[in-house]
Amino acid sequence: MSGGALYLRKKLKMDKEKNILAVLSISLGVMIFVATAISTLSTKNYYNNYIGNRSSGADLIIRPKVENPLQITSDLQAELGIESIIPYAENEDYIETADGLSPVLMIDTDPQEEIKRQTLILAEGQRPQKEECLITEMLEKEYALSVGDSISVRNVNGERNYQISGVLKNSGTVTKNSFQCMVVDIGQETEMKAQEYRIALSGKQKLDYVKDQMATAIGKDYIITDANENSTSFDNELNIFFNIFYAVSGMLLLLGYYLMGITINHYLYGARKELAVLKVLGATKQELYSLLGKMGGVFCLTGSSLGLVLGFISARVMTGMIASLLHMGDIPLEIPYVAIFFAAICCIVGGFVIALLLAHRVARESIVDGLLKYPDVVEKENNQSTTFCLCVFCVTVGILGIVLKVHVLLSIILQISADIFLILITVRLFYPKFARLITQKIPCFPDYCKLIVRNNYQKNRKKNQRTVVLLALIITFITGLSCTFQQLNVTLNKLADYSYFGDAVVRSVSGASITNTDLDMLENREEVSEIYPLYQSYFDCNGVEIQLNGYAHEAQNRDQLMSFMDITTDEWNALEKPDSILLSDFVLQKCRLKIGDEIEVNGQKFTIEGSYASILNDGKSALIGMDGFLSAVSDYKIRYVNVVLNPGCEFDTFKKNFKNGSTDPYLAVWDVQEMKEVEMQADNQIIYLLYGILLIILFSALLIIINCMVSETRGNICSITILKALGLTRSQAHMQCILDGGMKAVFASATGGFCAILLNMVFVKALNNLLHWNLVFHLEIETLLLFIGIFMLITIYGGLITTKRIYRKISVVEAISME
Repeated sequence: MSGGALYLRKKLKMDKEKNILAVLSISLGVMIFVATAISTLSTKNYYNNYIGNRSSGADLIIRPKVENPLQITSDLQAELGIESIIPYAENEDYIETADGLSPVLMIDTDPQEEIKRQTLILAEGQRPQKEECLITEMLEKEYALSVGDSISVRNVNGERNYQISGVLKNSGTVTKNSFQCMVVDIGQETEMKAQEYRIALSGKQKLDYVKDQMATAIGKDYIITDANENSTSFDNELNIFFNIFYAVSGMLLLLGYYLMGITINHYLYGARKELAVLKVLGATKQELYSLLGKMGGVFCLTGSSLGLVLGFISARVMTGMIASLLHMGDIPLEIPYVAIFFAAICCIVGGFVIALLLAHRVARESIVDGLLKYPDVVEKENNQSTTFCLCVFCVTVGILGIVLKVHVLLSIILQISADIFLILITVRLFYPKFARLITQKIPCFPDYCKLIVRNNYQKNRKKNQRTVVLLALIITFITGLSCTFQQLNVTLNKLADYSYFGDAVVRSVSGASITNTDLDMLENREEVSEIYPLYQSYFDCNGVEIQLNGYAHEAQNRDQLMSFMDITTDEWNALEKPDSILLSDFVLQKCRLKIGDEIEVNGQKFTIEGSYASILNDGKSALIGMDGFLSAVSDYKIRYVNVVLNPGCEFDTFKKNFKNGSTDPYLAVWDVQEMKEVEMQADNQIIYLLYGILLIILFSALLIIINCMVSETRGNICSITILKALGLTRSQAHMQCILDGGMKAVFASATGGFCAILLNMVFVKALNNLLHWNLVFHLEIETLLLFIGIFMLITIYGGLITTKRIYRKISVVEAISME
């Protein structure tokens, strides 16, 4: 065995604890990336599979323009490779529960075929016969139902009782409406008419060919679309969020690489004395390169292997948590082999390159400097020319990110890069001055404590700055994402506030429209001051189905629109004209329209007087005055009516009197807040998912911080034990650690908090550009302070636990031998 190999073997055995810490530091970065990437990809693919299963796993969707059943000959089915044709319809109904009437999605389909295709999965029971139904696990759990129970359903056709024949898993076709679904056999229900037919192919024919042949065979009374176009905008938006998390996992990997660089650099730089001895004994530069390269390679190979194993275990835990949040079944792991392989290779190669760069530095160092623990010449202050170049590069990248509005993704990447460079510049320019100020001027710490911290900083200036950069980057990413998700939640709440206002909401529990007779009855009630019905219809514009909302020209409607959609006074006044319309930004872009153009609604022309950004109907909406609405639309629907009660009238009194006096058994009254909570159920699903993944990322980031501070504190092991021998008490050692960690935490928090605000602005702008939403940048001080406080406490705690262990267990002799 060569001398270099003997030295390497000895080095790996000498300080097992230090070696383990170095390996864990490397494995942590790989583990976080692997776990986040696998769980994100698995959830994304599983959810996308849900989207496919929502269409019963079909390839084509055929919608009849009139109520004609679809008829396809068996010969044509065989020729086109059609495996199954599933009739399908869905309606919003209501079921009677202990708490009153609750909304549920009634699905009419062919349960036998869907169970066969695994788009419906029976948890217990059997498929329904006449006057029987299947319910989801969500309904079973929510309302304490079971197989054999009877359930009463109200819809536009009246009231009907069904017996529960089985329970379906929360998956497949019933993923809609937050899994609150019932399924009946459309073949057993003679009054049910199919809204669409779902065509599943064997895969032997090309989709375009089958579409053309089907269109020729069935004629123009049917619309044929690809099933993958049947997913809602919500699904597309959720995919964008999944991609964001995938990108965040890449950022965390970069943070892990940064921690790996700090660890390897510190570890190998601590071996300078031994390397200097090897040079005295005749070691050449090539041998030093080989030795340090092998050490870096061994650490990174071991750390990457361990990180892969821990990553797979963590991914299983993470997907289980996500499945629990979304009420899903077990999520099978989808492994991005290429990304993981590339990440592991980058880690190994990165460690090898870092080691070679350090070997180059050590090879050029004199033997005398190498024998010293620290060089006589204190590290020079940061090079001004390098800092100036970083400043110019940061400003250039930031300006390019703002200017390149057409290339949205490139603009986002450039702006995030500018944010990162701003952190590097801030730490490089101001942290040395901040550290000097704190260790000289702060009055609440004793002089010996400030002297120790100042001495440790002078010895490891670059390492301290790298640690602060790492902490600031973590705070920036996590806090920026958290603020963005909170603003999304605020916008969804604003949508509920826009939709429901006043004191009460009157809504039909049959799914039918509220009639004008009902409106007159409601307006003439003595408890009622004002009513605000929402008139709604849909129309097609260049293949886009747009939700048309009609508003009476009243002050309350104006206030609601101006507060939620930022409608201007001129645009609101334009709605008073019967030939004016406002379109959302999404519709303008999707339909290639502009303000001033004319658009047809049911054959009547309207002039586009303005536009707005809104999350309403996933961005596909239009606003119109009441006169224009009623002149263009005859088949409309009044979904609900907001009611303002007279002063002094209580909601409970109104609800009781309304129930006793109403002649329509399908009209029900909700409290405004109760109605908002019902509407928020589906939106809360994505909020829970986002915060669930964010908590996992936060936990990973905290592990990086603790590991970093443990490594940082162990770098001062010799000074702590020597001072202990000279009389330093445990509380004094803790105080010194608090000053050291607190100094880093405060500067990193201030820098990271400011950059998190900038990053939050970038995310809000990006989501608005990509999804045409109306998220408004709003700084949540409480959230910002909460995350900054968490990171500061963890930073200080990471150093304290290590200081406590060093003080209690390590003697001066052991510390010197370690050094």
